[in-house]
Amino acid sequence: MNKKLYRFLFISIIIFLLFFMTGCNGVPGFKIAPNPTVNETDLYTETVYIRNCADFENEKRTPMTEKAPVIGHVILADQAIAEDTGEMVDIPLDLREKLQAEIEKEYEDVLKEKQTEVEKTDLVVPAYSIRVFDVLWKQQCSCSIVAFEMDKLTYTADYSYKLEYPTLDQTLQMACTG
Repeated sequence: MNKKLYRFLFISIIIFLLFFMTGCNGVPGFKIAPNPTVNETDLYTETVYIRNCADFENEKRTPMTEKAPVIGHVILADQAIAEDTGEMVDIPLDLREKLQAEIEKEYEDVLKEKQTEVEKTDLVVPAYSIRVFDVLWKQQCSCSIVAFEMDKLTYTADYSYKLEYPTLDQTLQMACTG
């Protein structure tokens, strides 16, 4: 009896380990095409005013991420094309949400890298002054296709991962009055 129990536990553990080692993700057949097309565009300029009029001796430092955080999000096509038949079908909402979450996971490192880069930028205001910062918002768009399985067929759908982040464009310093 003990041999059967041990054998059962051993086989169960092997199956469990194989399941996790083969990359169990939430979407069957999930795969992102390599080398997405990447475009970078300027979005808009935001003006940030920081006052340091109460302190006559010390500069004031504000991390840029406090005023302008990095934002990443996925836009997935509403429809997908079956690889075998070429048929176009709507992607069910629950599957769309899972696909978007998986794509976001794939771009986690890109988001963290940009956040780290922006966190290194401080908005510095000298003692007893006002600074006006022009923050230029940029967007990096990575466009590609994602493959997944649905109803025993492989489908592909277009997606884009948009990363919006701030860069310091210009500064203007003014004296405190009064």
